[in-house]
Amino acid sequence: MAPRMRGVNCTNMDRKAGFLIMHAAQWAESMRLAVRHAMASQPVLIPVPVNQFYQQAGLPVVEAPLPTGLESAIVLGVGDPFVLLNAQLGPFAQRFALAHELIHYWYHQSILPYFPSPNHYQSPLDTEANAGAAELLLPYPWFMTTAHQVLGQPLRTLAAFTAFITSPDARRWANQARVTVPVLGYHLQDLGWAPLGKIGPTH
Repeated sequence: MAPRMRGVNCTNMDRKAGFLIMHAAQWAESMRLAVRHAMASQPVLIPVPVNQFYQQAGLPVVEAPLPTGLESAIVLGVGDPFVLLNAQLGPFAQRFALAHELIHYWYHQSILPYFPSPNHYQSPLDTEANAGAAELLLPYPWFMTTAHQVLGQPLRTLAAFTAFITSPDARRWANQARVTVPVLGYHLQDLGWAPLGKIGPTH
């Protein structure tokens, strides 16, 4: 059964006029909480069956080579919606891209065609979608339990974080959820398990 998605406060603002009232971190946190709430009644399955959500939504995916830097896009307003997915991405990157577009479909469908964003990748809607996608693929109960098992306590320094994120333990954890190591790393930062800072090469 598909989760019931409800709008979050930040996506109910008058974005059509382009008023960016909330800081990006607050937008992201609002989306994480919305996805967490929506998924609370669902069984925790690892890896999360993203394709199943697409099937339940009746949302087709079209794989094709896309321009450099474009991982995916949701196409709205020209008939039935569908998702374009870059066929050149690795499987874990494709999963994140699909989760990202699923968040747009669940929460932003009535806003996306009208939102004035000259650069899609700097849009606050994408900030939300990235946060929601990570929350979807790394479900909070499982993520927190695993964090306590693997790390014990939050990493306090960037050096400790770098050492962990380049370790076999980090790769095993990411592989369990079928996400890339950087996605795991940024989620650790977002949930307070690691200090903020740029994530360097992980392999």
